[in-house]
Amino acid sequence: MYCRLLLKLILRDKAAWICTLVLAAAFSVPIAFNSPIYGPFFMKQGMQGFVDAFNTRAPRASGTDLSPEQQDDAELARYANAALAAQTDAAFLDSAESYYALMDEGFQSGSIVGDRETNDAELAYCRALSSSGITDIPASASDLPFLSFLPYAIAAAPSFLPFIPFLLSSILVLGAT
Repeated sequence: MYCRLLLKLILRDKAAWICTLVLAAAFSVPIAFNSPIYGPFFMKQGMQGFVDAFNTRAPRASGTDLSPEQQDDAELARYANAALAAQTDAAFLDSAESYYALMDEGFQSGSIVGDRETNDAELAYCRALSSSGITDIPASASDLPFLSFLPYAIAAAPSFLPFIPFLLSSILVLGAT
């Protein structure tokens, strides 16, 4: 009974409709700006940064003249270059998985220091997508199917927005009583 009265009160008040429109607009912002989502776009940026850093500091010597650390970096750069040059998502995932697996070995041995959690997440991402058989990875928010877009839109909206309906209904109930 109380829920039905609350619903009637909310439906009759203009503030509830304005709140609904504001939330709808906020959740549609990722579509309007077509923002890139986590995936190959951001992974390629990280790999390109590594390749650029490797190319500026790598000695121009043959593979036998390199120290073990330099050989590991050269192998990482080879996998990163293969991922950056990949023409299909499957080829990208294969090279990226090898790149992040080699990075993981470096983290475990202590030869690489840095953000291990991000590397683990990227390795899990590559393994999950390559084992699932997905052939086309969505690159932007508008490429996502509707059910996948909803959680993304909620996560992309400012954190206070989902609480507006609760706050508004509390104010309406308080005003009615």
